Amino acid sequence: MSAALSRMGIEVSPTTCGRIMEANRRLYGLEKPQHAPREKLEMPFKAVRRHQFWSADSRYIEEHLLPDPKPVYILTIFENFSRMVLASAISPTQNQWDFLAVLAEAIRHYGAPEALVTDGGGQFYSAHALQFYDMLGIRKERIEPGEPWQNYAETLFGVQRRMADWSFEKAQTWEDLLAAHDKWMRDYNFQKHMAHEERQDGCHSPAEVLGWVKGVQPEEAVGIRHFPRSVRRAAWTKQATPNFATGLSMANVLWPARSPWSTSSRTFSQ
Repeated sequence: MSAALSRMGIEVSPTTCGRIMEANRRLYGLEKPQHAPREKLEMPFKAVRRHQFWSADSRYIEEHLLPDPKPVYILTIFENFSRMVLASAISPTQNQWDFLAVLAEAIRHYGAPEALVTDGGGQFYSAHALQFYDMLGIRKERIEPGEPWQNYAETLFGVQRRMADWSFEKAQTWEDLLAAHDKWMRDYNFQKHMAHEERQDGCHSPAEVLGWVKGVQPEEAVGIRHFPRSVRRAAWTKQATPNFATGLSMANVLWPARSPWSTSSRTFSQ
């Protein structure tokens, strides 16, 4: 609540917000949400520097007003040190190409991480994904089954539920969903984050903490001709299909306006 008010230019401390919410609960006879006590555990993928660990995960949205009542998926790449969302998209599917397109978008803007942390989902361990990691020198790490807290995904999506699910539930078109998703990503990245409250450098939002620092920039030699033909062909067939809401694909993110069978080398660096 304090972070949301700050985004509107209203500075109210978290303590004061807590008092206001308590007064509101008493006024309307509401009970304070109860949380089961949980032992504080050591975070296995806590980063001590920027781009040491990125994490990837997805969640599904069942409550919406689209003509097709099937769930839609949010695929997100985020940086563990700053907690910044680097790339995210909404899609009717969550296959390997949906994931690789989002990962490629993150790498195009921020370079490559030292390691990528995910659960055991098949899209993260497909043969093409493993080739992609290997080509860029990205070490693959895996959280324990059923423990999404280990790479901050549980926390991130909990914040997303509070900030965006109401708008997702009211969405009647893909454009509505995309607008709600884009607003959440922008607000989340630029508002104060609890993980950074104690910083003394004046940087309290994920975007401020990440700053200008980028990950490893792939060498010039790393281009489309170095991908196996199967990866190039499969990536290109993903382009311009309705399965990826933003219209991105691994092919047109990394090598825009270029046939995947061209011998011209394209790079990831900007």
